[in-house]
Amino acid sequence: MKSLIIKNIQILCLVAYCCFMCSIHTQAQIKINAELFNKTWKVDFDQDRYIKNMSQDEWTAFISLTTTQRHTLVTSMSHEASLTTFEFKADRRFVVRKSGEILEEGEWVLQPDGKTIIAKNDKGFEDIIELLELSMKKMVFNSKEYGQELVLVPVE
Repeated sequence: MKSLIIKNIQILCLVAYCCFMCSIHTQAQIKINAELFNKTWKVDFDQDRYIKNMSQDEWTAFISLTTTQRHTLVTSMSHEASLTTFEFKADRRFVVRKSGEILEEGEWVLQPDGKTIIAKNDKGFEDIIELLELSMKKMVFNSKEYGQELVLVPVE
């Protein structure tokens, strides 16, 4: 009986140790990813990617335009995107600017999976953002609210 109790205690200790080690790894991963965010990013608009990822409604509206109208729309979107920056700060604040003027600001939280960000602006609007790629040179994410992939590159 005594040996069975000792074995159970050993198993519990092993499980607790494994949980602790997994927790340390997850926290380290979040810290690494959070450090990658701490910069200002600009939109890298790729018109082919944008068109490829259009919703069915957007695509239907897009193909109903003339070739000139489609070109004008995509050129305009590219120009607007070039004026937009996203700044993720180490204190978990974010700022979105267009031509230097603040469009939106709030708080962001990287979830334990290291791939999901919950962004909540100062007006209480919340968005779930799925990170598809994150490196020192590029961030690709998909916003649940807006349903479109966005590619960001660091501001030089």
